Amino acid sequence: MATVAVATVAVVAVAAGTARLVVVTLGGGEGSPEFDAAASGSAAISPFAGTAAAAWGDGEAALAVPPAVALDRFTASDVEAALRHTRRLLVTANLDLDVVLQGDTAHVVRLLGPRTVARLEAAISQPTPDLTASAFLTRFPDGIELAGPVIKVTGAITVLGVDDNGLRVATEHLYAYPTRPSATPGVASGVAPGVAPSLILVRRSHVWEYQRTTGGITAPELVGGKGTASTGQCLENDRGYIWPPFAAAPGYSHPQTVAPTDLWDLDAPLPARSGCPA
Repeated sequence: MATVAVATVAVVAVAAGTARLVVVTLGGGEGSPEFDAAASGSAAISPFAGTAAAAWGDGEAALAVPPAVALDRFTASDVEAALRHTRRLLVTANLDLDVVLQGDTAHVVRLLGPRTVARLEAAISQPTPDLTASAFLTRFPDGIELAGPVIKVTGAITVLGVDDNGLRVATEHLYAYPTRPSATPGVASGVAPGVAPSLILVRRSHVWEYQRTTGGITAPELVGGKGTASTGQCLENDRGYIWPPFAAAPGYSHPQTVAPTDLWDLDAPLPARSGCPA
């Protein structure tokens, strides 16, 4: 029985040089990290200041792949191809601004196997507490922009091995997004300009499975994951968007909190889901 993949999201409000963490549970480059002081209406500080994310790697450069070795029926070239594809998938689903800020899920769909594509499309069109698009990718609603050019990343890609079903690759990462209302707020989000940036933390734990064919390896299927998806505010019918706390759209349910260490520490168990609808 396939395990429903999930993600964990936390919110850190950055103000006056300090970071304040707010967490609730849902179902289911290069450059300076400083944000624009004029746009934010406050003195320029790093949106990662005072958090563990300040020491993480920058964007795609932080997603390293391990050395590839032959495993059972998979050659070293097969394993290397799977690892590189996995890295490309992580970059696209979590760092590609066409996905993160524009919501273009097609970029992710073309990198997935058919069963996972069907699940993702169902999560977008008919989300349920057990299946939400935010378990597969990161995207923010209209009216949200990044408060700097850097998304911070930490974690690892690991080859789990080969079984009768195929080659399995695990990914466990934390992504930190410095968000703020855009200069032209979107209708959907209803965000107000002049608010302090919020650092959105996304934790993902996935297991990907690859098959070997005469032509190489297949696109991966998502066969495992653990934890929950959470954000600053829960939206009744969010279609898998991650909503910062300053996004004042209707339909939010009551926030439910979990301990901050559950989210920042990759060695800590992911918090149990709260039943907040996705």
